[in-house]
Amino acid sequence: MTAIGSRVAYLVGSPECHVVPELAYQAPLDESLAALRELGYDGVEIQVRDPADPRCADLGGRCRQAGLEVAALGTGPVGAQDELTLTALDDATRARALERLRRIVAMAGEIGCPVTLGRSRGSLTPGHEDVQRGWFVAAVTELSEQAATGGQQLLLEPQCLGDLLRTTPEVVELLGDPAGWPPGLGIVLDSWHADQAGDDWTTAWRLAGSRIRYVQLAGPDRGPVVEGAELASLLDVAAEHEYAGWLCAEHRQVGTSESAARTSLWTLRAGARSEVTGPGR
Repeated sequence: MTAIGSRVAYLVGSPECHVVPELAYQAPLDESLAALRELGYDGVEIQVRDPADPRCADLGGRCRQAGLEVAALGTGPVGAQDELTLTALDDATRARALERLRRIVAMAGEIGCPVTLGRSRGSLTPGHEDVQRGWFVAAVTELSEQAATGGQQLLLEPQCLGDLLRTTPEVVELLGDPAGWPPGLGIVLDSWHADQAGDDWTTAWRLAGSRIRYVQLAGPDRGPVVEGAELASLLDVAAEHEYAGWLCAEHRQVGTSESAARTSLWTLRAGARSEVTGPGR
């Protein structure tokens, strides 16, 4: 397995989420941060629902106090919990989704991290596909420009869920040559979604190149990251393209969150750090 020198993060949920996402560390935020720092993680991706909620205040400061960086802010709960999407047919719902995402992008600018956008993109409705794609492109253009103004990026995540932007080639088909994208726009590659949707990593990197700015990883059945030919191949391709961004473990909490996080970290570190002695420690 090729070492690519990336920092390693784990998914956590912000306090204002109704339910901690199943792919995140299952504990209140401050407990999660302390546990992940103790294990040896470098940072966290925080799933955010609503930055206007007082419980969401000073996420960056809380992470810094715990000794962790914020690798990214995720927007999954905006669509999954509040059903706000950029392709909703209802004008008011679509407007609320865009305003919520503007707030998250603004928060990311204050913290100094990118924003990932997956489920809040929504799905297509038969007979309305073209107009929905137009709404989505307009919103993404606006949000990526906002992100760039704050020195950050909006990162689109191809997902096997739904029927809009399932793969990297579909992103390129919709948005055109990545060389012409706004500077604040990039792509997330998620190993589980890529496997489910047939999004080949070699093809993805050939098409998107340096626009791939964040990598999320899971093991078989979307469990913790484990060594194997698939992971080795994935990291080899990343190394070939000199990827040095974050590797974020985003998977189901098999066993306890602590044991799942330990397994993934040990795999991604490949035993390189003395404080990580093995997944069964």
